[in-house]
Amino acid sequence: MGHPNWADDWTVNCPKCGELAFSDKAKNLPTCSNCNGELGVWFQQVSGEMRGTFACKGCGERFAQVTHKCGCNINASGVKYSKLDHATSCFVATATMGDINHPVVVDLRLFRDDYLVKYKTGRLFIDLYWKIGPTLAKYIEQYPLLKMPSYYFIVKPASVIANMLKK
Repeated sequence: MGHPNWADDWTVNCPKCGELAFSDKAKNLPTCSNCNGELGVWFQQVSGEMRGTFACKGCGERFAQVTHKCGCNINASGVKYSKLDHATSCFVATATMGDINHPVVVDLRLFRDDYLVKYKTGRLFIDLYWKIGPTLAKYIEQYPLLKMPSYYFIVKPASVIANMLKK
């Protein structure tokens, strides 16, 4: 999977004519009206449910709907995902706190989804984290003695920074 919240293997049918309207394989979404970048489906977990929106992979701008060639406006909530992997996970925070639904993990995930993704440096940080995070999380899970240092040197500072930036 490329970006953590860019869906792979998704499709959406036109609600008006029923035909396959867009898919990640066909690469047939319109381009961004701001930067002419490629659109994709950005998703996040909200109250235990996956919710999607169309978004630009270049500038991060989100779109509530896109227009199909038949003229029908299509909302990303109709997107069908065939795989999600662990796309909504915060690897290190989850391994450290021991629960994907721990309040600290949820706060960090929301910070990523609602704040970091809006900025180019935030998206670069997310991409880097997704390269090293799974390995760090495996070590933390394998060696429980690493949970306390991980909390004090990674998770807690990240949480404090996230809370400062959200204000």
